[in-house]
Amino acid sequence: MKASKAAKNAQAVFKKDMDAKKATLKTKSDKVAALDKELKGLDQKSNAWKEKRDKLAKEFKELKTIENKMNQELRKEDMDLIACSVVSLQE
Repeated sequence: MKASKAAKNAQAVFKKDMDAKKATLKTKSDKVAALDKELKGLDQKSNAWKEKRDKLAKEFKELKTIENKMNQELRKEDMDLIACSVVSLQE
């Protein structure tokens, strides 16, 4: 079976959107890793360590939120794409 032109366009848009979201997630992940590395080099009793720890916790929470939101959006888009393909095949 060949996919319709609309389905192919939808797949291209889906892939482009997914790649952009993966890039955003990678950037945030790299930031969290850098903060974690900085935290390991500091004295645990210092104010700087506490500030970095709090910032790391905040960034990690944001990373997980973005990741969960992205996964939900991708699942929804995937289902919409499948539905579009099915409708195209039925026509």
